[in-house]
Amino acid sequence: MPGWALTGLACSTGEPTSPATRTATVTLTPGEQSVCTFSDTKQLRPDALIALAAVGPYVGDNVYQSPLATTQVKSRTVLRGHTGTFFVRVQNDSIFPDSIKVKGSASSAGFTVRYFNASTNADITAQVNAGTFTYPSIAPGAFGSPVIKVVVTVSSGTSVGAKKNVIVTATSTALATKTDSVKATVTAA
Repeated sequence: MPGWALTGLACSTGEPTSPATRTATVTLTPGEQSVCTFSDTKQLRPDALIALAAVGPYVGDNVYQSPLATTQVKSRTVLRGHTGTFFVRVQNDSIFPDSIKVKGSASSAGFTVRYFNASTNADITAQVNAGTFTYPSIAPGAFGSPVIKVVVTVSSGTSVGAKKNVIVTATSTALATKTDSVKATVTAA
């Protein structure tokens, strides 16, 4: 069935099963009974995309890899004492509605990372750092709203060439093993 995956197959009398081929080989003696249970799981798929501008172009569409592929990364060189901005969109690539949580890297020595609702400029840093920022019930194929603006400030005392990798991860709330991430890399100049 589209959108579902066989995740378990077992028979009560121990017959050989193969979830990969979706088969159970059952040999019964007269009067013997066997119950085989097929377990399916919804295939949910959050998709995170990243860009250097709110209008794009965005990268990472339909790429789900760990570690991150180069097609899921955007980079900027930022002068010390200045900021670099990135934009993250989250799409529901499954055939079922899904709520998706977003978690992002926190600030570290020499780099301050803040997250904003790109439409209203409301600060959502605490929610994103905690992984509690949630897009409720995104329709299949649709994008969550708002776009997230990621602002990385390089402190004036940061060494030239120092780097900050900001990882933003989108996670299905219904199936926490389904995630996708993008990376914003800032190099101090």
